[in-house]
Amino acid sequence: MAFLNALFLLLAPHALAVSTEQPNIPMPAGVLQLSLFPVPPTNKTDGQALTGRQVSVEADNYRYFPSTYPALGTVIDIGTPPQRVIVEPDTGSKVIWVPRLPPGHQRQGYESTFFDASQSSSIQEFGQNITYKFVSGEQFVVEGYWDDVSLEGQPVGRMIVGVVDLNGPNTAINRHDGILALRPSSSQDDNSFMPRKLFNQKIVRSTAFSLGVRQHERGSLTFGGYDTSKFSGPLEKLEMVPGTNYRSSSIFIQRVSFNRGGGQDVVIVDSKSNQGNPVDLGLDSGAAGFRLPPSILQDFTANTGATVNQDFVEFGCDIIDSGVAIDFHITDNTVISVPLSDFVSGRKDSGRICTLAIAFKQQPEATAFIWMGRHFYRRAYVVHDWDSRAVYVGRGADCGSTVVAIDGIMPDNVIGNCAHQEPERDQQPPVAPGSIRTAPMPPHNPWYSP
Repeated sequence: MAFLNALFLLLAPHALAVSTEQPNIPMPAGVLQLSLFPVPPTNKTDGQALTGRQVSVEADNYRYFPSTYPALGTVIDIGTPPQRVIVEPDTGSKVIWVPRLPPGHQRQGYESTFFDASQSSSIQEFGQNITYKFVSGEQFVVEGYWDDVSLEGQPVGRMIVGVVDLNGPNTAINRHDGILALRPSSSQDDNSFMPRKLFNQKIVRSTAFSLGVRQHERGSLTFGGYDTSKFSGPLEKLEMVPGTNYRSSSIFIQRVSFNRGGGQDVVIVDSKSNQGNPVDLGLDSGAAGFRLPPSILQDFTANTGATVNQDFVEFGCDIIDSGVAIDFHITDNTVISVPLSDFVSGRKDSGRICTLAIAFKQQPEATAFIWMGRHFYRRAYVVHDWDSRAVYVGRGADCGSTVVAIDGIMPDNVIGNCAHQEPERDQQPPVAPGSIRTAPMPPHNPWYSP
């Protein structure tokens, strides 16, 4: 489950707005595609969360320290009449939940991150609440309900929808958006697992779904299909790690290396560092960082020159700006390269030291040796197929759109239409006027475990 740091600095009072809408591309039969767009970690000047789908210009041009983790949102309809609610696709969670509209407030605009349960005539209590607690120290209570859900105007039926009171007495949470759960609780889960619900409603012909984020933090979540113009080379089929019992979509990979460029490649994670066991990588589109086990901390710092401060990795910003990357060696043919600049969460010491969303934390009941969040989906194209217990991974690219429907079973040996593309460098936005970029990262800067 991902949690975003939503203790936001203020925006300028006269911010313009830019649309996050993407062009509608005709989909083949049996495919339902949702656009992804950035939900910036910002507040309006009156302290209310920026909940509309219009993103302020300031949020595009500046990063307000320490809130540098925008969510990738999409929209679902909940309730009767339907309320369009902005949520974050989360491959690590198994229950849809949304924030309850605070008392005395109204939903702002056509789309909002908040859900007004009092205005839905179809909502019914589920009769069960669940308390979530995380190693980050955060916790919250999900109140269970049944309600009608639809996607892009297509009714999906009644589903379990959790509602969270962000101001509740047992709530310690740093986010203002809910999640669209994309992990089943069992092989027959159709009450909370959206892909199976779509399959049972005959909207799609497969429970597999694909996810990829391209330039400018835009992308798509495609149910029942995949887009061969969003990756290059083979779409590698990888079996999910056995025995995880639907706890995660972990896969075995060859190794992880630190790539300085010019052929200088240093292995930082392999079977040797995992006590002779294969390297299992957990993938979670909702997580805001890259988790490594404390057991490899000493070797990591020795081989990369990094330092670790309060569990988080720090590098000289000159190293980050030189284009170094973390390479995930999926197979002999496919390497997913993630520039370290993607992980930068703050700069301090007059911009000389960069703090990264890479942490050494031991996860209780860990389901994978290492864990990678949404940064992976920024540089890869991934198909999750829970029914076949497989994950397909390709090198992210963008050469148009060619969506293919999956007719029952995801095919093997799929090749992308794009030529190989080196990961483009993210340009660091300028320092925002009045922001404090030299302050140290707070102890509870977002690291949200799955």
